[in-house]
Amino acid sequence: MASITRVREVLDGGLDGKRVTVRGWLQNKRSSGGLQFLLVRDGTGVLQSTLRKEAVPSEVFENFLIAGVESTVELSGQIKRDARAPGGWELQADQGKVIQAALEEFPIAKKFHGPEFLLDNRHLYVRSDKLQAVLRIRARLLSAARAWFEQHGYTEVHVPSLTAAAVEGGATLFEVKYFEERAYLTQSWQLYAEALIPSVGHIYTVARGVI
Repeated sequence: MASITRVREVLDGGLDGKRVTVRGWLQNKRSSGGLQFLLVRDGTGVLQSTLRKEAVPSEVFENFLIAGVESTVELSGQIKRDARAPGGWELQADQGKVIQAALEEFPIAKKFHGPEFLLDNRHLYVRSDKLQAVLRIRARLLSAARAWFEQHGYTEVHVPSLTAAAVEGGATLFEVKYFEERAYLTQSWQLYAEALIPSVGHIYTVARGVI
């Protein structure tokens, strides 16, 4: 069984001319005659792959031709530098398979979608290039903040985000559905902090109300 190379390793360089196997989700694709351009995402990055009709068995070419966006795929071939490709590198595939074809058409197209539609499809919208970048930047910022607190002797604590009743005034109370009961986003963590400071001293928390 071939070892799997992460897309980030390819984009970091050093694999020019090497043979690799990548596995991930088909983020986008286009075809031109006997050539398919496949964008494969594995969570570490997006890699452009080319699939030539004469380079692979006809069954493989046809399977990728009909595979929908977000199908799980695996491609093997040679890495080549290509300034036109996203990230500057391309996988010229000579082997491949569709591990699991997407069962439905991906609902988010390259056109304007209103906020309500994108919120309803949030679990899919987070796969977009924009949201991937936002999540990575947020992770870096939180990592830097945590490092600062650690260096200055703070302890990270975790307190409830949902409460059964108002903590302060009712004007800022935000109700959420919690199974069959009513719950509210906590308005302040200071009440929890007052109990925890005498226990572990300097503390901080990272909490959010909405994803």
